[in-house]
Amino acid sequence: MDKLKAIKTFIAIAEQGSLTEAAKRLDTSLPTVVRTLAALEDTIGSRLFNRSTRVVDLTEEGQRYLDHVRPMLDGLSQVEDEMSGKAATPSGQVSVTAPQTFGSRYVAPGLLRIKAAYPAIIPRLRLADRIVNILEDHVDVAVRIGHLRDSSLKARTIGHVRQVLCATPEFVAANEPILAPKDLRGQPCILNDGNTSGQSWPFVSEKGRVTPVPVTASFTSNAVGPTLDACLAGVGFGLFLSYQVDDAVRSGSLVTLLDRFQPPPLPVQIVRAGTPAAPGRIKVVVDGLQDHIRAHLPEDVGDHPVA
Repeated sequence: MDKLKAIKTFIAIAEQGSLTEAAKRLDTSLPTVVRTLAALEDTIGSRLFNRSTRVVDLTEEGQRYLDHVRPMLDGLSQVEDEMSGKAATPSGQVSVTAPQTFGSRYVAPGLLRIKAAYPAIIPRLRLADRIVNILEDHVDVAVRIGHLRDSSLKARTIGHVRQVLCATPEFVAANEPILAPKDLRGQPCILNDGNTSGQSWPFVSEKGRVTPVPVTASFTSNAVGPTLDACLAGVGFGLFLSYQVDDAVRSGSLVTLLDRFQPPPLPVQIVRAGTPAAPGRIKVVVDGLQDHIRAHLPEDVGDHPVA
């Protein structure tokens, strides 16, 4: 058995999630892929995938094997590219994930610029307002907002965004004045995580400490779009990231409140698996997204009307 070929076949199956698609990617036949995988599993002594008629999922042993062999293969490819002079023209698929609104506004245009400069790179952008597991979901690059919890990942901070409390001018005028974070207690608030109890929002207290303030849900959603629509409809107060409401605040549809109590800005980070060396195509995407987002993400969203 050609061990290197078997490993490449295994990685293709893991990334494509299909024996048939792996065969297409490798430009070989489905029986060849099946035989190669069977031989590799026999050599290792473990089943690497759970297979059904529709789905091919990694087993626990398969995931552990993937975590070890993919960085090795990536490193080998990078060395070969550098030695053969191919490093200057990186190619291949790069899977990228980002939050929906941020991804549409900043990441997608950045990927198009990269694609124009490197036509052989094939970006695969997946937008989701949730934390995607880079290893389990076979993601090469993730753009995340917030502090990184997994220390095994490599991250670059490329900017910051603020959290801002917003409401329509009409809603503000019709309710009791919100002069301090404690005034939000019992007021109708719009939550973007679907949690209808025990929710709190962070604000900086008079003593300079970040303090959670309990809020009451009047509307919840697991996506930014519906929560912003609810805020614009005067359903309640909403806590958003600055870029999400920039247009609405500039137009006067929303006003910001409690600006002096805003918590520290959240970092915008480009994250990848903590492998020793990234393949050329991934390095190009990471560097390109960093340059594009830094150039277009404002350090401050401007002078907003404050209620």
